[in-house]
Amino acid sequence: IRVFLTVKGLRVKSPPTIRGAGQIIRLVGEYQKRTFVMKCSYAFLAAPLSSLPKSYGINGVKKQVTPYVYMDKEIVYRNKGVMLRESALRDIATELGEDFPEFMTNAEAVDGCLSDTTIDLYLYQKYYCEQDVTVLRLAFTKFRNVMTELLGPNYDPVNFCTITSVGHRYLQDKQCYSGLFKLTQAPRIFIQRSVIGGRTT
Repeated sequence: IRVFLTVKGLRVKSPPTIRGAGQIIRLVGEYQKRTFVMKCSYAFLAAPLSSLPKSYGINGVKKQVTPYVYMDKEIVYRNKGVMLRESALRDIATELGEDFPEFMTNAEAVDGCLSDTTIDLYLYQKYYCEQDVTVLRLAFTKFRNVMTELLGPNYDPVNFCTITSVGHRYLQDKQCYSGLFKLTQAPRIFIQRSVIGGRTT
């Protein structure tokens, strides 16, 4: 993420950057004097992107297929994404197997992707990423609507970093922690080591 942002001329503000389980789950940056916030959607929708349309009852969209055989950085930079059609399609067919016909249908629908002699994988990857973003946007919007309808506006996922933090706020609001003690530093670390899979040993 940091490399991509730097290439695009975006400045990452640090802090705040929140890391969870070794991953960046919230990142604040600045672009053309505008501040933006990026969050890890997997911290809320912990499921493969391909399963989201069915899980959230979204029709008309699906995660598309894409080949990775030519996604090597040196190959892409050297050829600018344009490959010889015959040899590239042969390699892609080997990689995708039964998904190859779907790839061809998509590639033919992307303007400028296929010619008689070449295939432009940059154009296809642009299409592929746009479809991924569409699926994720629709699924997260549906998820957000369900959360706010069931629990109220105070539990809008946009205002949290993870689904766990939403649950923590809910438990706090319902006073589920009444009578419990807060632990920090050494005692907390010691007790945490005895917790496996949510159960104490």
